[in-house]
Amino acid sequence: MMLTASVALVAALVESGKLRTRIAVGVGTVGRIGPADLSDATGEAFEVSGRLLALMPRGKSLAVAGPWVDPFHRALFDMADFQSSRWTKKQAEAIAFFMVPDLVREAADKPESQARIAEVLGISQQAVQARLAGAGYANLRPALDAFESHDWGRPA
Repeated sequence: MMLTASVALVAALVESGKLRTRIAVGVGTVGRIGPADLSDATGEAFEVSGRLLALMPRGKSLAVAGPWVDPFHRALFDMADFQSSRWTKKQAEAIAFFMVPDLVREAADKPESQARIAEVLGISQQAVQARLAGAGYANLRPALDAFESHDWGRPA
């Protein structure tokens, strides 16, 4: 759920109007997770993430690195970064609903799914459909599924 969680966070931040942030995902072993926060966490995943964050160019919001990450994984993160950098608040709001764990496998192109979200947002199903289309959800969902289907138990 690394890419999905990252996209969900970006969507929530854009929708809330808060500053965008950079998210550097490190894939690797974990030695220890700190008892109160991640400041004293150890392991390859945290080291890779820290280095990646320091090297991320200006304007980039999402990146992934690590010994098990290949060009395919980086390309999917880059695609999600590109797509999400163009979202309006309303598009991000619609996307955020489909990033919630209970809905993550629900098809956003189903009118009944869009109708449920429309009811919550107080808008029409067609407006939800338009927001998702404008946000590029039809291309984003297969990228998320492809990334998340990788067996991280074995190196790429």
